[in-house]
Formats: sequence, C-alpha cells, structure tokens
Amino acid sequence: MIQKSFLLGFLMVLFLSISAFTAKAQKTDTLYHINGNVLRGEIKKYDLGLLYFKMDGMGTIKVENLKIKSFKSNKMLRIITKNNKVYYGDIDSSSNIGEIKIGLLNNRDRINIADIVEIFPIKGTFLLRLTGKADFGIDYSKSNNMLRINGSGDVTYRVKKWASEFSYSSLETVQELSDSLLYNSKTDISVSTEYLFSPSRRISIIAGLNTNTELGLAYRLYTGLSSKHYLFQTNRNRLFVELGFNANKELSTDNVSTTNPEGIISLNYSIFKYNQPEIDLTSHTTVIPNLTFNGRWRFDSGFKLSVEIFYNFFVKLELYYLYDSKPNSADASNTDWGFMTGVGYSFN
Repeated sequence: MIQKSFLLGFLMVLFLSISAFTAKAQKTDTLYHINGNVLRGEIKKYDLGLLYFKMDGMGTIKVENLKIKSFKSNKMLRIITKNNKVYYGDIDSSSNIGEIKIGLLNNRDRINIADIVEIFPIKGTFLLRLTGKADFGIDYSKSNNMLRINGSGDVTYRVKKWASEFSYSSLETVQELSDSLLYNSKTDISVSTEYLFSPSRRISIIAGLNTNTELGLAYRLYTGLSSKHYLFQTNRNRLFVELGFNANKELSTDNVSTTNPEGIISLNYSIFKYNQPEIDLTSHTTVIPNLTFNGRWRFDSGFKLSVEIFYNFFVKLELYYLYDSKPNSADASNTDWGFMTGVGYSFN
C-alpha cells in the first residue's frame, strides 16, 4: 500500500526533472580550460567547486574549479563569494589563470574562481532556473514478510534574491503477520520560499505536512518563519544556524486535535567531495520546543549520504531519528528512527 502523498510527491519531482532535462536554450557562454581547450555552451550553475556547463551533443559536463582558466557569460547572474559578497551582473574572462571579471559594462571586479561559492542564472526560461533531485528505493525481506518503499526529492527555482523549493520524503512499511497486516507510514512534504537578505543571512517562509504512524500522528499541517545564518560557506562545506517559529494543527491517530505554536532551533551542516566518486553528506539537528504545553518538545535529526555512481545518478543512504516528549496519542511511541537506501538522479 502506497499513500497518495508519496505518489504525488514522486510524480511531481519526476515531471519537473524530465522537463528540466529536455529544456533547450542558446549556448552563448565560453569556458577556457587550463589545457587550452575553448568550449562553447551554457553555464547552468557553479556550486560546491564545480561549474555545470551544458554543450550541444555532450549534455552537461562538470568542471572542477582548479581545471578552469577562465570563463565568460553575457547572462545576468547572481554570484556569491566566500567573503560574503554578492554580485549581480555578467562575467567576462580574464587573461590571468583562475580569475574572472564580474559586473556590468565597465564597472567590474576581478575575483578568483576559487573564492566563488555560488553562481546561478537569474534570467531565462522557467525550466532553466530549476535544479533538483529525486530518489527511490525498495526492499523486501522474506524472513519477516516485510516490504519497505521509500522516496524523496526536491526541486528549487531561483530568481534574483528569491528561491522557492518543493520537497518531499516518504517511507512506507508493510509487514504481513500470521493473523494481521502491520502498516507504518512516514511522510514529509513542504513548500518554502527563501529571501537572500545578505550573503550570510536568509529569511525563509515554509508550509508543509507531516504524517507518522509510529508517533501516533495522523497529520500535522504547519506554517512558519525562520532566519538562517551561515557561519561559513566554502566550496567544500557549509554550516548554518536556523532560528524561528511555526504554528501547526495536529490530529493524532486516535482523533485528538491540537493547535501548537512552536520554536525552531536548528544546526545544519553539509560537506562535499568532488573527486571521483563525488560524495555529498548533509546533516541536521533540530530542537522544536512547544510554546503552549509546558514540557512538550520535539527533536528531529538525521543525515543523508549521496555517492555518484555515474553522471548525475547516485546511491543514497539516509538515517533519521525523531522524538516527541508528549505525543497526542496515548498509545504512540515517543521515538521513531530508521534508515533508507535508494538510487536517484539529480538535474541542474
């Protein structure tokens, strides 16, 4: 049995992945490689020390920053450096190895490519502003008649100072016992909008849905506001603190309904290795105190490891741990933990 929310989330990310993969655009950018090659194509983005460069006939290639002599683009771009500077403009090449010129017309700054944290186009067609990934996994054990199906994904859309994201994650477990069928489900779906207040600070508005039968949660509908402060961000790792609050409406599996204002205190870290194989590790630890019911608080932590097996396809291992000090359902457990494995595809 697979819930409708799982299918909806998976199909939405799959549709946007295929749409972005098939989108066309003019290839007007130039990449100068340190080996002397000059490539014509389109800069898709620069992130975590890699330039994503799309060429006709070859698709999108990924070039390490150490292999780039220079590059140029006449598109409007948003560029963030590790020194917490943000630029808006196009890029002109430089005769100096590992350097570019950023700005508009004759008003340009020279910067080292190694100092760049992010580059994203902020003009173009809708589909070309999309990035994201989706993964899916399934396993079955005959010894205990247990079937597990999991899937997750996200799609991000960026404009000048705004970014919007749709994300989902779902784990469905079905176990056939001698006289009954045991079913457990965990689903998380969210839509968020983020504003780049400064290179190190972002304001986020989010709305979403949670379900978790192990914690006695039929559903939780929530909306919230938070501020993210990046303590550091480089081409290899990033760390940010998130502080905020949300309001939610919960319905337990035994039909108890509550409305809860809550705080948000979160620490998020990601690290990336782009030598073969590419490895991406993200982790989060979040404490959510209830602001109405004294003594109730929730804890959400986990990490996700992705290892690229060939271009844009990866295998993933994800672990999670959830705790609720006072769940609304009297028969519910206080904790839920588990792991998920699967294969996935990312598009840029």
